[in-house]
Amino acid sequence: MPATKRKKNRKQPKNRASSPPSPPQKTQKSDKHILSLPFEVIAQIFTLVDPTNPFATFSLRRICRLVNHYLVSEYFVSLYLSCSPPSYSDDFGLSLFDRFFFSPAAPASFQLEYADRVLKIQKGKSFYSDRIWAYVTPSILPPAIGRITQLTTLCLKGMHLQGNVPMEMELLVNLKVLDLSKNRLSGTLDAFADMQSLTDLCIQKNEFTGILPANHRWMNLKMLSVSHNRLTGGLGPCFNMLNRDIELIYCNSNLFTGDVPDLREFSNLYHLFLNNNCLTGELPPFCEGMNLRVLVLTANELSGSIEGLGWEFLHHLTKLDLAENLFMGSIPRELGSLSRLEDLNLHWNSFENPIPNELGSLANLIHLKLSQNNLEGPVPIPLARLSKLRFLQLDHNFFSGTIPQEFSDSLSKNLSLLALNHNNLEGPLPNGMGRWGVKRLFLKGNQRLKGERIPADVRPKSKMWQLLRENGFEKYRT
Repeated sequence: MPATKRKKNRKQPKNRASSPPSPPQKTQKSDKHILSLPFEVIAQIFTLVDPTNPFATFSLRRICRLVNHYLVSEYFVSLYLSCSPPSYSDDFGLSLFDRFFFSPAAPASFQLEYADRVLKIQKGKSFYSDRIWAYVTPSILPPAIGRITQLTTLCLKGMHLQGNVPMEMELLVNLKVLDLSKNRLSGTLDAFADMQSLTDLCIQKNEFTGILPANHRWMNLKMLSVSHNRLTGGLGPCFNMLNRDIELIYCNSNLFTGDVPDLREFSNLYHLFLNNNCLTGELPPFCEGMNLRVLVLTANELSGSIEGLGWEFLHHLTKLDLAENLFMGSIPRELGSLSRLEDLNLHWNSFENPIPNELGSLANLIHLKLSQNNLEGPVPIPLARLSKLRFLQLDHNFFSGTIPQEFSDSLSKNLSLLALNHNNLEGPLPNGMGRWGVKRLFLKGNQRLKGERIPADVRPKSKMWQLLRENGFEKYRT
């Protein structure tokens, strides 16, 4: 249809003879804002929103934004905390507000009010997260933590905490158990030095630096665990001030230097881990009355002889690990009197001379590792009496002679690994190897053993047959 015709047929608007219309009234935004809702409704919203659930967060995105705005507002501090917060909690035993308390985005006013009005009342004497938070964003230890002075137990293991520990921590004068392990906390240990009620201090696997405080007040400490940090300096000044009834010390995997402290006054010490540090010097002596069960000094730069140190006094010792050091001389015969010993590791030192026959008296020994030394002489026949032995590693030494026939009689029943490679052993191979239950066998590097024939009792295609062929033995005895 032509455009002129359409224009002609248009209806003309009617004239309005009344006063101009009033503009539409605007809806108050505050009426629709979450902050204007009744307190009970807000509390119910909080119980429904789980920030750890991606589907709930997606479907309630708008509410979450408003909730976050609500949390950081002064209105929350002044009104919400004056009442009881909702009883929402997750599998970690922590509420939504507990987690926000450790958030770097939380205002200090909220943290102070929450500590005073909620944590002091609801948490009682214990505040802990019983599982590692695998999904939580980095958190902090707020200074307001020092307000919860009634706490006796504080366990925040694996909460992705980072940054320095606030000095306000020293206000927790009643704290007995403190576990901040598996986080990324940094700085020095000064904030812990005056906690005189502590019995358990666990801060391993963090990024702490500096030295162990020498002027600490840990007079009731039973366990000290500072492993896997970046601590430096000597151990002596701190150890001299420790409670003499301390039971567990874990200072491994740091950068400690100097000597191993004298332990003769620590009669109740059960575990001592000083491995993977930079300790030097000789070992201090032991004495009667010590109750050491585990002594681990691996991967340091300790040196000298370990003979004549009073090993016979360590009646309760089950594990002795001196591997990867610079020790020399003979292996002490007194070690054979440690009837409860299960694990003896002297690997990668400079021990020399024959293995003392007294080690054959260690009836409970499971793991014997003497590899990478300068030991010589025949493989001791008394070792065959160790019926519980599962791992025997004598490789990279200067042993000579044959593999004892007695190994086929008793030792092989429980033995899982036998390493005799890179020595000066010679043939023939012992009879009865077909009965051995060994799963890993290492005999290479013995030039005089090369070319020996497989014992006739070893069945073709058996596990022992395969192990011997892997070690270069192919022909059977005729």
